[in-house]
Amino acid sequence: MIIRSREAQHPTQADKPLLNLVYEHFKDRPHDFEQFAADLMRLSSPNVDRIDVTRPWREGGRDAVGDYLLGPASDPVAVEFALEAKCYAADHGVGVRETSRLISRLRHRQFGALVTTSHLDSQAYQDP
Repeated sequence: MIIRSREAQHPTQADKPLLNLVYEHFKDRPHDFEQFAADLMRLSSPNVDRIDVTRPWREGGRDAVGDYLLGPASDPVAVEFALEAKCYAADHGVGVRETSRLISRLRHRQFGALVTTSHLDSQAYQDP
């Protein structure tokens, strides 16, 4: 298993100001960051067919759910995914607790996606 270091997960020096701007903008508005993360997921992958941000009081441990299309465009198969969004400072990694929570909320034939302004702690790679 390849475990990427904290430094390998962080953006280049040129991109750090943008990430810091995103963090500062959303740090006190977690639900707004969840919408931002869902929009980012949709924009970063043309295979995201649908993504819906869950209501904060009824999320069931998932910040958003969506469909990811696999296979040929003429006959795709939609696979459901759950998204977890964490707006953390650069020195506050996403740990085992957060990744375990995401994994435990996955249903049959779902996969999970994590969007963060930080990094994944090495222990979260090893102990999901």
